Amino acid sequence: MTAADQRPIRVLHCVGTMDRGGVETWLVEVLRRASSCQLEMGFLCLGGRPGVLAPEIAALGGRIHLVRPTKNIAAVGREFGRVLRAEGYDIVHSHVHSFSGFLLWRAARAGIRGRIAHSHSTSDGKKRTLLRRAYLSIMRRLIRGYATTWIAASTEAGFALFGRDWERDPRARIVRYGIDVSRFLNAGPRDAVRAELGLPRDSIVVGSAARFAREKNYPFWIQVAAKIALLEPRSRFLLVGDGELRPSIERMVAHLGLEDRFVMTGLRDDVPDLLRAMDVFLMPSLYEGLPVACLEAQAAGVPAVISDAVTPEAAVVPGMVQRLPLDLTPEDWARAVLQAGRLAHPGAGSRETAFGRTGFSIQASVEGLAALYHDIIRDERYG
Repeated sequence: MTAADQRPIRVLHCVGTMDRGGVETWLVEVLRRASSCQLEMGFLCLGGRPGVLAPEIAALGGRIHLVRPTKNIAAVGREFGRVLRAEGYDIVHSHVHSFSGFLLWRAARAGIRGRIAHSHSTSDGKKRTLLRRAYLSIMRRLIRGYATTWIAASTEAGFALFGRDWERDPRARIVRYGIDVSRFLNAGPRDAVRAELGLPRDSIVVGSAARFAREKNYPFWIQVAAKIALLEPRSRFLLVGDGELRPSIERMVAHLGLEDRFVMTGLRDDVPDLLRAMDVFLMPSLYEGLPVACLEAQAAGVPAVISDAVTPEAAVVPGMVQRLPLDLTPEDWARAVLQAGRLAHPGAGSRETAFGRTGFSIQASVEGLAALYHDIIRDERYG
C-alpha cells in the first residue's frame, strides 16, 4: 500500500453559501464524521460569503474558499482553477444545479478525475426565458460530457437535472440524505420549549423550519394558517428560519391580523427542540428534491402535511406524512392539518427503526457517500 493510498481523500464541495439549510446542514453532519472515513472536505462558496455555518465548519477541520460573486463566468473559472491548483483536491462534488456543468468542465481541465454533479431539487426556481433555456441546454451538455458521477436526492430530482433517461446511465445513483435521529428523539421537554417561545401549553402549534424562499410557498402557508385560526381558536404558528422573503411574509401576517398567533424565530441551531414544540409540520412546497426538514419532523414525532410536489420518498415513517395537491383550497389544507394533529403516531423506537431500515440515518448516508468517494479514487488509481 502506498502513501497515496493511506492519505485522506480530499473532496471540494461547490455550494452557494453555507447558511443553515437542509443540504448545508447535511454536509456539516457528513463533515463531522469525515475523518473516520478517511475524508477531508472543503467548501467553495460561490455566493461570496461563507455563511453562518462557517465557524462550525472551521472547528471541524473543513476549509472554506470564497469566490467573489460576478456575472463574469471566466472570472469564476479562474478563481476556481486557482483553488484547485493550490489545494490538491481529489474530487469535486458540485451542488449548484445546472451551473455544475461549467464547474465540472473547469475541473476536468484542471485534471480532477472525480467529478460529481448532485441534483437536490426538481427545479432551480428560475423563469424559463429563451436565454435561460439556452443556458440550461449548454450546462446539461457539459454535465453529460464532464461529470463522472451523477447523484440525485430523489428520482424526480434526477429527472430534473439529468433527463428522463438518467437512471439508465451507469454514472447515476441516488444518495439519501441522512439525519442524526438521536438528536430528534432526545430533544428538550415540549412544555419548556413552548414556555421559552411564549406559546401556551395547550395550544395547537403548526410550524415549519425552512428558508423564506419562493419554493417553500409561504404565501399559501399563511393562507392556510388564516383558515386554521378560524377553525381552531387555540392555534398558534411557529416559523423557524430566515430568507429574502421574510419581510413580505411578516407584512402578510400583519395584514391578516395574525401577529399575536405567530412566532418567527429566525435562524436557530436548536431545531430538534423547536420541532418538539409543534403539533403538525406544514410544507406546501412548489417544488423540492427531498426536503431534510420533512425527515427531521418525522424523527421528532411531528406529523407532516406536505404538497404532492414533494417526492413520496420523503415519507419515511409510516403514517406520519400526508401529501396533498396544491389545487386544493386553503380551507381543505387547514382541515387536513388539524386532522393530522389529532391522530396517534409511532413511538420513538418505531421512528428510529424506520430511519435505519430506509437508509435515511446519518450513519448510512455517510457510509454510502464515503464508499462512493473511495470507489472513485480506486478506479482512478488502479483502473
